Amino acid sequence: MIYRAKHDIMHHNTIMTFRYWIIAACLCYILGVGAATATPIEKAAAAYDKGNYAQTIKILKPLAVQGNANAQYFLGSMYENGQGVTQDYREAVKWYRQSAMQGDVNGQLALGAMYRNGIGVTKDHQEALKWYRLAAEQEVEPAKEALKHSDMVAAAQNLATAQTQSKQPQRLASNGTKIKAEWVPIDTGNNGAFTGYADLSTIRKTGNKVKMSNLWDYKNVQEISGSKYLSMEEEWEYDCKQDQMKLLNFSWFRDSMGKGNAWAISFDSSPSEWRRVMPNGMGESLLRVACGDKQL
Repeated sequence: MIYRAKHDIMHHNTIMTFRYWIIAACLCYILGVGAATATPIEKAAAAYDKGNYAQTIKILKPLAVQGNANAQYFLGSMYENGQGVTQDYREAVKWYRQSAMQGDVNGQLALGAMYRNGIGVTKDHQEALKWYRLAAEQEVEPAKEALKHSDMVAAAQNLATAQTQSKQPQRLASNGTKIKAEWVPIDTGNNGAFTGYADLSTIRKTGNKVKMSNLWDYKNVQEISGSKYLSMEEEWEYDCKQDQMKLLNFSWFRDSMGKGNAWAISFDSSPSEWRRVMPNGMGESLLRVACGDKQL
């Protein structure tokens, strides 16, 4: 079956990840660490290695429901392959999506493959392209290889053509005049490799929630699927009370500071999920600015 051959390649990294946990579970035993100290994922890996799929599901499902991205991916994989459960492609897509939304590369690869081949969802090469690109952004080789295939290259070309033909939406003041983005520097990352900016004019608050656009401006050219860019604009929604953030959409730009040709990804059809803001990172800096806790 063509789908299976392609999809097995996409799952290579995941199989290795599960093997890592199996090895870790074995090491716990070798080093004299009691079973009580093994993590739930390690216990699930050990059960899977023994072919005890029902026990694997029993351990994984509560973790997946609680939001563990790795457990969500593996649960989706077991639903896809009918291991310990009745084979259910739609249920597999459900768990792959939840994992992918949290940035798990295995979930992104699997979800991209499902959309690419129309398994559990309507075939959609644009959606497949989106998830493969997100995984490729994390330097995942299988994702990069998938993007080189003719169907994904064609999808990228179609997307670029559509974006070239349509104008970028412009922010307008009450009198109808265009408002230029006013990028205010927030912080730098990776020893000056990029600078983060926020556009304070985009801040929109509703109760404890607030939306704001930001920009990453890179010192050196970045590349995804043959498309080169020097800056990336994002729109996030922040939960000021719970210290969480949710990605709404983002665009890559050929030139610095959001200039030049652009290609964009919107999460309107499959909304991103809330994720916890990591302390002392760029996300926390943006949240503090958006929520008014940090003055610029």
